[in-house]
Amino acid sequence: MIKKGVIIYFVLFTVLLFSAASVNAATLTVCPFGCDSATIQGAINAANNGDKITVANDTYVESLTVNKRVSITGSGDTTIISPGIDIDAMFITSNNVRIQDLKIITSNSGAVPNIAIKITGTNNVNILRTTIETTGNKAMGIWV
Repeated sequence: MIKKGVIIYFVLFTVLLFSAASVNAATLTVCPFGCDSATIQGAINAANNGDKITVANDTYVESLTVNKRVSITGSGDTTIISPGIDIDAMFITSNNVRIQDLKIITSNSGAVPNIAIKITGTNNVNILRTTIETTGNKAMGIWV
């Protein structure tokens, strides 16, 4: 009987813990002016695990490190991440990341390889409805 009670309390505690985490999730907005952040990386840095980041239509010239459990959502091919020549666009190092509705453009000069999305040491990374466009003979798409 004691084991059954312990199991029930453990299950109840686990459900409450995960419910509380999802209730407190915030939505951060990214746009050039008037949002929570003018850059996607700034929003990632300000986010807590479980937060959602919504990115407005624009071209964002930045290289991202996604080191938190976040969801990053754009508006499709009009939300562009383009880090510049010979620079990787996105490096994902956290579990449970969701990337969707973005366009990632990478290019290189041929001297140094670069990657659109690099995923390392993670589980449960979802990339949905995201266009990857590479130019140059050493540009790569998704590297796992």
